[in-house]
Amino acid sequence: MKSCLVAVSLDNWTIENEGLLSLLSEQEVRALRLHGTKRELLSSLVGYTLAKSLIRFRYHAEGELKRERGGKPYLDSPDWEGDFSMSHSENLVVCAITPTGKIGVDVEKARPVMNELIRECLSEQERKQWMDASNDEERKALFFRFWTLKEAYLKFTGAGLIGASLPELDFAGKAQTQAVSAPDAREDGSYPVLLHNEKEQDEVKFCHFELAGGYSLASCGDERFSAPEWLSSPRLLPSKPIHASRKLVRETGFRKVPGLWSSFFS
Repeated sequence: MKSCLVAVSLDNWTIENEGLLSLLSEQEVRALRLHGTKRELLSSLVGYTLAKSLIRFRYHAEGELKRERGGKPYLDSPDWEGDFSMSHSENLVVCAITPTGKIGVDVEKARPVMNELIRECLSEQERKQWMDASNDEERKALFFRFWTLKEAYLKFTGAGLIGASLPELDFAGKAQTQAVSAPDAREDGSYPVLLHNEKEQDEVKFCHFELAGGYSLASCGDERFSAPEWLSSPRLLPSKPIHASRKLVRETGFRKVPGLWSSFFS
């Protein structure tokens, strides 16, 4: 069974919608340490419930979402040998899942970048390519192409950004992009590889997409994706708010809630 890469717009999603929090148990909410602004909490909830639903309905595995000591989330299940990775930025949530091995994904909304980040994050060749860009918009898009490719790779390896030496990862001239306007994609050329590591050039596949709305999306894993799979706003999402006493369910098992992800994957 193939890996999947799914993108979801947060339009029409709210924390108050009945069913979203009920897809996670109290233990999972504690383990995942869901917190932050209301928007950040919503993004995390959509990402985790999407991952759990995809694993259940597409890959037929169930279990409890937990975190490794390093903070990486995983599904604790004897029936699951795969991996999932999530990322969110502004109004977009993405989730990548593989039934075997490891996978990493990152998405970022392009925005102005301080010069300090250029020195801290880009390799010498990447900085040269960035400086040679013809205008500020191209430089902004180029920086987030490099950034998302690097972060996707670090999620793939499980290393994370803490302690990582981003300038040692060099994607200069190796990161051709597919421009995507949901749901159609224009296919384009080759994919990047990590430099100075011939073994990983053969084993690791990278993809990069420029999404409608100014988003940069990158994935790293054993498979290449021609385009992300887009899910529209939930058509059957209940509008009735959750009562305060029902915000978290006390059962540990997964409950199929009509009108949420089950309407897409069942």
